[in-house]
Amino acid sequence: MDRYGPRIEADLHHEFGLDLLDFFRRKHSWAKLLRLLDQLPGTSKYITAQRDDDEYIEQLVAHGVNLDAKGVMTEDGYGPVESRLDNITDAINALRHVMSERPGQFHPTERPVNAIQRYRNRARLKRHHDLQDEVEAARARRRALAG
Repeated sequence: MDRYGPRIEADLHHEFGLDLLDFFRRKHSWAKLLRLLDQLPGTSKYITAQRDDDEYIEQLVAHGVNLDAKGVMTEDGYGPVESRLDNITDAINALRHVMSERPGQFHPTERPVNAIQRYRNRARLKRHHDLQDEVEAARARRRALAG
């Protein structure tokens, strides 16, 4: 509650017309709250906050949860529709770039990055460094055998 309480409160009110305080007042059970939270759409404030929380994502991965970032709206409201609009904008700008008489590097529209993507980027970078270390160790073994 400390971490996501205000977002849960807003979502309960918006989606179900319920007050979070009613759960504390024992008007509704905590089990009901958990069931309702499971029913929130991916665009809810609570779900988007979780998906943009690096620590939460690390905990999910540690527990073997498979991450899927498709269709997840970020806290700033960037979702599937905005993503498609950025793709269309990039396609138009790429076409204009190809047709222009001033060649250069094309720069796509910058997109927001969420915790899932940051986790994947860190994992990719770690795999890259691990591979570099493995290659360097193999080179050292080869030099030792040759020398």
